[in-house]
Amino acid sequence: MVYPPGMESFGVDVSGGYRLPRPEALMTEFLLLKPAAPEQLPRDVRGFTGRSAELVRLDALADGAIALLTGPAGIGKTALAVRWGHRAAERFPDGQLFVNLRGFDHVVPPMEPAEALRRLLTALGVPTRRVPAGLDERAALYRAEMADRRALVVLDNAGVATQVRPLLAAARNCVTVVTCRNQLTGLIVREGAQPAEVPPLAPAEAAQLLGHRLGPDRVAGETLAVADMIDRCARLPLALSLAAARAAGRPRRPLADLVGEIGAPTGCGHPHADVRAVFAWSYRALSATAARLFRMLGRHPAHDLTATATAGMAGLTVGQATVLLAELARAGLLSEFAPGRYSCHDLLRTYAAELASTRPTLSSGTA
Repeated sequence: MVYPPGMESFGVDVSGGYRLPRPEALMTEFLLLKPAAPEQLPRDVRGFTGRSAELVRLDALADGAIALLTGPAGIGKTALAVRWGHRAAERFPDGQLFVNLRGFDHVVPPMEPAEALRRLLTALGVPTRRVPAGLDERAALYRAEMADRRALVVLDNAGVATQVRPLLAAARNCVTVVTCRNQLTGLIVREGAQPAEVPPLAPAEAAQLLGHRLGPDRVAGETLAVADMIDRCARLPLALSLAAARAAGRPRRPLADLVGEIGAPTGCGHPHADVRAVFAWSYRALSATAARLFRMLGRHPAHDLTATATAGMAGLTVGQATVLLAELARAGLLSEFAPGRYSCHDLLRTYAAELASTRPTLSSGTA
């Protein structure tokens, strides 16, 4: 057999025989094949404010801990988990894993634990052919892969404890953060999860969020209007972000006029009733084509929207889809969690689906 020049440096006997590669050659191959530490956290939230007490509590988590962040939709649980994950990244040199379990998605069913494990194992570098078929076997392999890692695992938007339990690494150097709208009592009792309810932003924190998005001068100049906007948004970060996006697009309009367009709070005591008015206010400001695309997203199961995928779904060119996705993102109705990749909050997707059930689809020519 004829060998290429230089093969002797890898331990190959070029005289015709064979011998094992040298140890340093094996190490080089191992390092080349070893996957990089996964970095799956979404982009940090722009203008994140407040949550100092919650961040301190997360900082204090011991290795091996399970944190359970609870609260209603739109309260900012995911943003808090992602912010802390980026802040604590140096603590987890072996990676940060992230899975959206879709526990409350109205379009597609919640993610099965077996599928979540497949995604986690793939992110850890396990070849597809090595991923077992059964749930128990996948869970066992996942625990083995995580055993010697110092990593963070964020299990976002969980629905029930049984959806989460197989995904717990049980590794002494890992930390798991679970977000859920419900109090998963079984996870607290059996697995020792540490619950932390995420409250609405304090009024000062909500004002800080608006100031970051709109500029301190604009906020300082209309104190009463800012307080009114915060009240109409029920101090929910999602609604505040939508209101700020709308106000930023109309820099010459007084905030008091914009707040008047939202309408008065319902007074029913449920924050989401008032938030829907903010949704409608933002939706009405869209161009007709963007509004039709937003309604279509209410029936679209994807949580990772790109211009190419949107173009295929909506019968648009990639260029048209790029423009419309950017418009929806500017309005706060989509989040660009990575360059060119968008997601839609569950509450907004539900609102879009409600609109779609009573309004024309994208194929129609009317808004």
